[in-house]
Amino acid sequence: MTLRAGRSRSRTSRARRLTTRVAALAATAAAVLLVLAGPVSATGTAASEGATAAGIHIESADASAYPDIAIEVTAPLSLAAIDLEGSFSLTEHGEPREVLATRSAGAAQEIVLVVDASGSMRGPSMDAAKAAASDFVEHAPAGAAIAVVAFGDSVAVTADFTADAGVLLAAIASLEAGGNTALFDAVGRATDLLAAGPAATETIVVLSDGDDTASVQSVEDASAHVGASAASFFGVQLVTSEADPADLGALTAAVSGTLLTADDAAALSAAYVAIAVNTSNRYTLSYRSAASGPTQVEISVAAGGTKHRVEIPVNLPQPATTAATTSPEPTSGAPAADADALAGSGPLTSPLALTGALLALCAAAFILLFVVLPAPRRRLSSHRRNPLSGEQSSRLAGTTDRVSGFLDQKLARTGWSPVRASALERAGVSMRQQDVVLLAVSAILVAAATGVLLAGPLLAIGFAAAVPAAMKVLLNLLASRRKATFADQLDDTLQLIASSLRAGHSLLRAVDAVAREADAPTSEEFARLINETRLGRDLGPALEDTAIRMDCEDFQWVAQAVAIHREVGGNLAEVLDQVGETIRERNQIRRQVKALSAEGKLSAIVLMSLPVGVTAFLFVSNRGYILTFTESLLGYGMIAAAVTLMSVGALWLRKVVRFQF
Repeated sequence: MTLRAGRSRSRTSRARRLTTRVAALAATAAAVLLVLAGPVSATGTAASEGATAAGIHIESADASAYPDIAIEVTAPLSLAAIDLEGSFSLTEHGEPREVLATRSAGAAQEIVLVVDASGSMRGPSMDAAKAAASDFVEHAPAGAAIAVVAFGDSVAVTADFTADAGVLLAAIASLEAGGNTALFDAVGRATDLLAAGPAATETIVVLSDGDDTASVQSVEDASAHVGASAASFFGVQLVTSEADPADLGALTAAVSGTLLTADDAAALSAAYVAIAVNTSNRYTLSYRSAASGPTQVEISVAAGGTKHRVEIPVNLPQPATTAATTSPEPTSGAPAADADALAGSGPLTSPLALTGALLALCAAAFILLFVVLPAPRRRLSSHRRNPLSGEQSSRLAGTTDRVSGFLDQKLARTGWSPVRASALERAGVSMRQQDVVLLAVSAILVAAATGVLLAGPLLAIGFAAAVPAAMKVLLNLLASRRKATFADQLDDTLQLIASSLRAGHSLLRAVDAVAREADAPTSEEFARLINETRLGRDLGPALEDTAIRMDCEDFQWVAQAVAIHREVGGNLAEVLDQVGETIRERNQIRRQVKALSAEGKLSAIVLMSLPVGVTAFLFVSNRGYILTFTESLLGYGMIAAAVTLMSVGALWLRKVVRFQF
């Protein structure tokens, strides 16, 4: 009895030390998350709110009036129909700045329409190209200067820069198809026109259906001209029977432009109208700088359920100098780099990377505490050497014990606990209620801090609420596994008891043999039986309580057989042999049914997980598509219908693959 009590105290001591260390790790992780959530929020907002990869294009930056800075940008094409003057935000080195966004006037823009007039465009293709170019002129920004360049065997400027729509429409109507394709020469001629004009926001729009067959210049020459002009580049590929998108695609990729495809007149007109609307979607951002020298500026725009951002390096004047105009690096017509491309700007700019780093930090602390640091030398404790002295503990362990004691008092006073002792017993958890509650509170703090870091208070509440649910599911899972293991071991247990009875041992001695020789959880439950009987409890009620606690119908038969034997006598070993044989046959049938239903259970898991997984993937990769369901009452109704049907399907599948014995 003394040995068992010592072992019990040892297990309790180990559990207490484990509780102390885990609680310390959880509290440390929560503190680190809460501390780091503040500094990274300025740069991590875009990623956590679903910033998209493409969109904002930097046209120019002017610091001649430093500290007043003006940056001209083109908003994403998907937001062309939205007024974005109040939707921009700007930061310098993570510090927010007040920014004034004004839509740029069309008079400050120069646009060159480069139209393929080669022989492959004869007939309906040429008519569609003329109609689309005319639509572009009608939808272009008011006052914008537009030039028309046609190319076949050679390149011809059919209309120089003008804002007169009549002149432009006449020039477009006069186009006639014939000859080969001098695509690269036409692009070079367009850049020459832009270079000869006044300083303005420049755009080149190229329409072609085939590869280059007559140019003197190469694709490298043409892309170099476009890069030198700092013009935005749009390529429109007309898909025909003779279409070959290789050259136009290569040129568009080389200048990091935008390539659109159209396979009929309607699609071609829509592409041109979209580009025209996009040229009207340019804004000038004005703000007062508080930085100097090399500065990292982040610009973001949130509208239409999405958020786009870009980071650009700007070399501002030093305080002692009056340097004039500076321009950011990404002014070559290429789309501005997004958050993923600029991951090198800081190791903590991505919430996902930050979360991974924190998890790695917690893992490193765990390894340091349990693996790297040497175990203390085992020595005789002071309370063993001097019974009058108390056990010495660290400050952390003492703090944990005081918090645990406070929780124990509160739970005893209220008579309610979020975790019942019976649930811990069924799950085989040797920790005390107050220790489990302490760990749960620590986990809730860590989950809430993680939610705040990733998205904000709403996600923090969701993560915190998920911890108690996950704990309950875990306890139920442990209890189910322990129950199944106990039931599987029962036939061997009865055989061992029957053998002990035949050898002449008493029933209590046979039960004690099971407690010493059987595997867990049978050994644990039978050891509890022995301890209860030694404390004066009758064996019959103890067996009944064990059957109820383990929720084992087969063991109830054993308890009844023992109770009947104690009432009327008889050969208990033979009775237990018969009960064991029955249980063995039931277990065999149960395992066979489990094997036959395994495929159905796996199919049910896949069918229930697939919709949730697809929704999560779309929410991460294309959040705007998923958020469309939250923009109308019909969308919410569809979500409710989907959840209802999924719930009904889950219950149906559960009934199909679950069998009762």
